[in-house]
Amino acid sequence: MKTITQFTVFVLLYPFLCILRWVPLSVAEWIGSAVVAWVGPKISKHKRVLDGLRTALPNASDAEITELAHKNLRHYGVNFAHAIQLDNMDLVTRTDIVGWEHMQ
Repeated sequence: MKTITQFTVFVLLYPFLCILRWVPLSVAEWIGSAVVAWVGPKISKHKRVLDGLRTALPNASDAEITELAHKNLRHYGVNFAHAIQLDNMDLVTRTDIVGWEHMQ
């Protein structure tokens, strides 16, 4: 049963991953951000994230906690899109390396 579920997820995700791979990076960032922000709150772990934020930030309001969790999901979506397009040269040109002199 687990194999069938994994195969179904793969079949559903593969076209999405291909789209992220083919579109320009800025479009992939937008798509990844929107999709993860839409799917994230529907996942069972999202309640755990909200509880953890409430514990870490006891003085924050529920609206602030929800907004922070939403921004975090969007950030994950952008990073996911970057990972899909990792060998795309556009990503290299858009990356700023800070502290390169320390590496040298």
